[in-house]
Amino acid sequence: MHHIPVSNGRGGGTAQVPLSAQGHPERLPGAAVVGRRCMHIRLRIEGLTRAAETVGVERHLVREPGVIHVMVNPLTAIAYILYDPDRTSRDALWRCITDAGYVAEER
Repeated sequence: MHHIPVSNGRGGGTAQVPLSAQGHPERLPGAAVVGRRCMHIRLRIEGLTRAAETVGVERHLVREPGVIHVMVNPLTAIAYILYDPDRTSRDALWRCITDAGYVAEER
């Protein structure tokens, strides 16, 4: 696990993220966020019925510019997203999930 500084809009802190990079070396936590302000969001994704669908949602989100790390828990259907607010927005993340065929609500 790697600790990086993040903000949820109400204050700062650190987040633990795995060192896997979702297939993109430039999105490796720590390497991608040095000197950047990062934020995180938790979204419940309605309509996920199989664990395999979480991989598709993760792949769809990680393609969004500014997304640094994504992890979707298949049991709770909650997506944990670490992103650069200078490159993407919460609205863009919601739109990305909608484009994948799901509905998201903030947790």
